[in-house]
Amino acid sequence: MVFKPICIDLYQHDEVEDFSKVRAQGIAFLIHKASEGTTEVDKQYKARRDAWLKGGTTRVLDIDGQVLQLKPRFAAYHFFDGGDPVAEANHFLNTADIRPGEDAVIDWEPVGASGHQPDEDLADTFCKVVEAQLGFPIIVYSGNVAKERLKGVDQRFRKRRLWLASYGKTFTVQQSWANSGPWLWQDDGDKYGPGPVKIPGIGNYCDNSTVTAPMTVKKLYSDWGGPAVVTTPTVTNDQLTTAENEIIQGLKGELNVLEGWIQSRL
Repeated sequence: MVFKPICIDLYQHDEVEDFSKVRAQGIAFLIHKASEGTTEVDKQYKARRDAWLKGGTTRVLDIDGQVLQLKPRFAAYHFFDGGDPVAEANHFLNTADIRPGEDAVIDWEPVGASGHQPDEDLADTFCKVVEAQLGFPIIVYSGNVAKERLKGVDQRFRKRRLWLASYGKTFTVQQSWANSGPWLWQDDGDKYGPGPVKIPGIGNYCDNSTVTAPMTVKKLYSDWGGPAVVTTPTVTNDQLTTAENEIIQGLKGELNVLEGWIQSRL
């Protein structure tokens, strides 16, 4: 069973209608494109960041059944071309203007119609330049590129948080993240994935992400923008809606099946 969306990602050509409707779905995290290559700038980045962060707290159901009241979280991403990683990193930093509590992402995926995969050493160089400025490991958004470019456990990338691109109900990760699993999982992209592929408040198909155990929304929130201790109020299970209780019971049932399978193997 795939957990509900808790994060969306956007770029300038997405149609934003009403962020309050997005937050009403229990979505407290927005990742927006800031830049690409060494010159491109997303025209909607600054205005949408300001609009998103003006929102109040959002009621978010966590994967373990807790209900959290969260302030909006924001991150900027850079589409990595791989031509000049240092110049790209500086362009991203100047464009994104990352503020305390915000996060940063390298979008490491095939480039252009040729499907060129930027080299892992170049991607690492980009990350290091950004991390030197921000003071913490950034997020790596990738799917097949990381799986095909990295060999075994790559210590450079292992320390970074994986935002996995894998549209569907199941996933695999590159060996560097085999123990931790994905920090964030983009299971719905465009019209692909288990759904929902549309989010109220966004006019077109909307890429969205979720978490999967052992990750929780509470930990995601605490890790966002670098390690920090964050207090997140919770309410008791009797305040959950009927639909939310059904989600939690379904997840518990799957956990019981998994535990039974493990015991049968001992």
